[in-house]
Amino acid sequence: MDQDLKVMFIGSGAMVGNFFLPACLSAKGLAPIAVFGRNISNLKNIASRYSIPHFFTDPDDLFKLDADIAVIALPPQLHTSFAERALMRGMHVLVEKPAFLETSQGERLSALAKEKRCFVEVNMTLRFLPIVQAMKQASLVHLKGPLQRAEIFYRVLSPGKKWYFDPELAGGGAAINVGIHAADLMCFLLNKNFQKIEFASMKRKGFHKIEDEAVFTGYFSELEKCRCDISWLSKEFSVKVLMADAQSSLELHLNKQSAEIFLNGNLYQSSADAWKENLSQNALTGLADRIRNRGLSLSGLEQHRMVLNPLLSAYDAYRRKTR
Repeated sequence: MDQDLKVMFIGSGAMVGNFFLPACLSAKGLAPIAVFGRNISNLKNIASRYSIPHFFTDPDDLFKLDADIAVIALPPQLHTSFAERALMRGMHVLVEKPAFLETSQGERLSALAKEKRCFVEVNMTLRFLPIVQAMKQASLVHLKGPLQRAEIFYRVLSPGKKWYFDPELAGGGAAINVGIHAADLMCFLLNKNFQKIEFASMKRKGFHKIEDEAVFTGYFSELEKCRCDISWLSKEFSVKVLMADAQSSLELHLNKQSAEIFLNGNLYQSSADAWKENLSQNALTGLADRIRNRGLSLSGLEQHRMVLNPLLSAYDAYRRKTR
């Protein structure tokens, strides 16, 4: 019988308390051993609630522990440094998106993971959604020729945490933190990678010091491209994907209650409970399976780099142009 994999959680916010820790506890073969954060009362509450033996506010103390997996859910600016420390200790890593905010950081993480022979997975949850996987299969079957149209409209609730609106902590605001979801979803659905991305616009609303809305075009080739329209000012989560070649068209309509796929305007597949599963559990157990040589990566670091690198480059280019 396999020995339980020891898991430490770096971060004590909603992603850890509401998703990652319940996912760990409900999965077989995983044992939470520690949680790290800055808010001591919150840490005590989480440790007590989930019977976690150790909690820390000092990362030096945290990394004295031996663990098999480090789950990182912090403000994006901190993802790379903590992932590097975990890798240096020989731990596999599951990190929230974006895993890095500079392409050079992604290169360093990739090199270090290979040196330490560790896996790095990124929690791109939509890839694990059954209706999204059904849409991917539909695109493989029904879209045979070059793309004539590809669009995604991605809307989320405005995040409540103050650090989301701090450029020093959150990087590129909605342009990056929501944009990575839109770009990743389109690349996953079409099994293609963007060769380049160009931002058409970014907007700030209200008191925010960071972009709340953005529009960019991702180029799979000079002829095949995808328009991505993103915002975190919506009152509710919604995603609309449109893809078409000369013969067929596919649409995916997704919200927190249900999801529908349309083929040539007709209902093709639907789900009344699209979010039944804790998708973070799929990411965590998927990493555990990789460690035990039982599975393939659905959202590994190298896949993440292929999507995030052109997005970061385009964001920097747009900011330089409009400065």
